[in-house]
Amino acid sequence: MAFTNEQMERYSRHIILQEVGVKGQKKLMNGKVLIIGAGGLGAPAAMYLAAAGGRTAALEQYGTLKGMALPLLNFPFGLLGSLAVLLMPEITQAHIEGQTARLNALLNRMLRLTGYFSALAGTLFWVWGRPLAQLLYHSPEAGFYLETLAPAMPLMYLESMVDGAMKGIGEQKAAFRYSVWDAVLRICGVMVLLPRYGMRGFLAVILLSSLYTCAANTGRLLLSSGTGHAFRRWLGAPLLAAVAAGTAGQGVRRALAGIPVQGLWGQLAVLTAGGAATAAVFLLAALPLGLWEELRTVLRQTKLGKNRGK
Repeated sequence: MAFTNEQMERYSRHIILQEVGVKGQKKLMNGKVLIIGAGGLGAPAAMYLAAAGGRTAALEQYGTLKGMALPLLNFPFGLLGSLAVLLMPEITQAHIEGQTARLNALLNRMLRLTGYFSALAGTLFWVWGRPLAQLLYHSPEAGFYLETLAPAMPLMYLESMVDGAMKGIGEQKAAFRYSVWDAVLRICGVMVLLPRYGMRGFLAVILLSSLYTCAANTGRLLLSSGTGHAFRRWLGAPLLAAVAAGTAGQGVRRALAGIPVQGLWGQLAVLTAGGAATAAVFLLAALPLGLWEELRTVLRQTKLGKNRGK
């Protein structure tokens, strides 16, 4: 491999070093370095390695994923956190007082509402992720990540909610143990898949990690609390609503694509209208499948709590 004039000028200070030379600089340019974590040490190390001639494509792709796509995917979880604020204290109290029936009912409600909410969010990102990323970041790559990870959002959200519930019933050690194994799984997956498949391999690691932690934590939670599984209600019904909304959303997206729009506000209006239509179809499909029953129960309990406070 011959150096271009630009490369010769850029790396001249490396090449004149006897310890580096032409051969050493070629090794730097062709080398691969895995950096786990981009904190106080990882971030500057990545910057200097890229400046020294390392491959920058993976760093750019990782930045797009972590800095653009994942913050959008995690944003709706802030709303789901309101549900955790309502339910987690009651779950802990029911566990401490040995109220098994009440504990099972609360866990069932948490898992069911999480399934519906995450399925709705995943459907919206799957249908409208690419236009949203184009509007916000002008990045087709970020849109690809949103669309790819959207189907995994139920696993990602369930994992977080179940982790909180496990700590509420005194299963912190089990949650920590699963987190350690998850870290090992991620490191091994990155080492095996990233060099061969690039960022697609990293996405596969994220999906496998979410599947493992969600399955392990949920299984432990159900076993410890004595709650019977109801996956048809927790995931099956939300999936049916998501399929209906996704199909309708794709049709709405194709219809809106033919409307000429100009400027930021025009694109935002089209995106908002499409997302609202998709969400409306999801709610119409989900309400008869059990969502209305759960929402009515939560609203009733919230009202009772306010009355008690008075």
